[in-house]
Amino acid sequence: MNESIGPIPASVRWQAWGLRLAFIAMLLVSALVQAQSPLARVESVGLQGQSAFKHFDGLQQQAVSLKLDVHAVEIPRQWLPGRVRLNAVAGTLRAREQQGAIVSIGPEWTSPPWLPVEVSVGLAPTWLSESQFAGDELGGHFHFTSHLAVGGYLDEARRLELRYRVQHISNGGIRRDNPGVDMAGAELRYRFGQRRPAVLRYASATDRPTRAGLDFQLNPS
Repeated sequence: MNESIGPIPASVRWQAWGLRLAFIAMLLVSALVQAQSPLARVESVGLQGQSAFKHFDGLQQQAVSLKLDVHAVEIPRQWLPGRVRLNAVAGTLRAREQQGAIVSIGPEWTSPPWLPVEVSVGLAPTWLSESQFAGDELGGHFHFTSHLAVGGYLDEARRLELRYRVQHISNGGIRRDNPGVDMAGAELRYRFGQRRPAVLRYASATDRPTRAGLDFQLNPS
């Protein structure tokens, strides 16, 4: 017997509109940071689409992500090759007619540019507006998201990138219920222009000594 799903409740419709407005606000904030901040800028913006596997069948995530280039302290390359950025994500989790919000921000390491593909790994504290989806308990509202992304650029200017992304969400054992959610999907990223000219860099032992361990310098474009 076929059963039709009734009209979507008004609360769910308002929540969906609120999340769309949150996406727009996130893009506006990125534009403001890009234009005004002397010490940080948005390096790239991305769109994510992922689905759960193993458990929580039918759970899907759609999100906007911002990779924030914060150079108040720059890690010397001899310590850690590649780049470290802040990765902020805001989006929705949906299972059947239920929908909730997901927000996370944390560090992400990206491999050096001379590799044939770009590899990124990250870990971020995560907040979920719902602790249950489709009757299954997630284990509270506060979680951690670890991810691995592998991708390549689609143009010679290295602006547009397509990535395959795998992530795991769990509360790290801070609650008794901790089933964990594994998700996989695609991410399309657009990288903005050149880095800003001025940064604060952490002075390593081989650099000239500075008064507070921070050295103001100019970067070539």
